[in-house]
Amino acid sequence: MIRAAVILAFMSVPAHAESFLSLAMDAGAGVHAFSKGNTVTEAQSGAMESCGALAGDCKIISTRQNICMSLAFDYSNGGFGVWTAETADVAQREAVPHCASYGNPNCQTVETVCAQ
Repeated sequence: MIRAAVILAFMSVPAHAESFLSLAMDAGAGVHAFSKGNTVTEAQSGAMESCGALAGDCKIISTRQNICMSLAFDYSNGGFGVWTAETADVAQREAVPHCASYGNPNCQTVETVCAQ
């Protein structure tokens, strides 16, 4: 009897929902939006809606699952770099050099968001 109760209690615990993070961006306008969701579609829709409210040429740049994402942007030329990592510190630390590796001399971290 105890064994059955333990199994039933364990089975009633909800599964951990996956968390997706999406970044939409209109680099020419210097506008970006992050959004989290329980599905890829939910995260991407939220990012496009938020970005689209501010700019007209938004595109999904990246969508990842259970990760931190950092955006570095060069406002002088519209160049950017995105880095993902398991921690915000690592994502943020790597985004600027990644941005600069594309020939963008004035990269700076704009935002770091985690979905975990």
